[in-house]
Amino acid sequence: MKEDQPIGSGYLTRDVSVISDLVRTLSTRLTNQHEASEKLEETAASILEIEQQQLQELLTELGREESEFKSENDEPDTSLSKSVLIARENVELEQQLQRLQFVGGKSQELLKQYMRAMEEIVADSQIYAVDMDHAVSQIEKSYKEHESQAEARKLELLEESKELKSKLLQVKKQVRKAQIGFQEDD
Repeated sequence: MKEDQPIGSGYLTRDVSVISDLVRTLSTRLTNQHEASEKLEETAASILEIEQQQLQELLTELGREESEFKSENDEPDTSLSKSVLIARENVELEQQLQRLQFVGGKSQELLKQYMRAMEEIVADSQIYAVDMDHAVSQIEKSYKEHESQAEARKLELLEESKELKSKLLQVKKQVRKAQIGFQEDD
């Protein structure tokens, strides 16, 4: 509406139609907003219902019951809304998940340390087995050498024994000859 044109002139019908268009537009917008807010409320209600179902499933999995959220006189605690309780439970579940992840990380770290220790033990065992095999082969070698030396010494002693027996027989023969010779001289 222009300021230089009076309201009472021929523009009145046009002004009324513009105003009625504005009212219709505003009415449509309000209706749309109302419908949108109803849809948002329905969506929020369905989301809340889904979250409650998920929470109930989680509570069931965790072995909890809905009675934990009741006050001391066994009446539901209405001072906190369900969304606050759900948010609180979500925070608790997130903390439990973080603790489980931390424990899982620690478990993995301990498992890695255990595996490294086992690898070291296996490596040490292999070194020990090689050392034991070497020691056994050295003992067997030494035993064979001693056995061979003992056999050689035995043969030497047998040879010496034969020589000594032979010398003893010669000495005995000479002693007999000498005795016979002394007896003949007498």
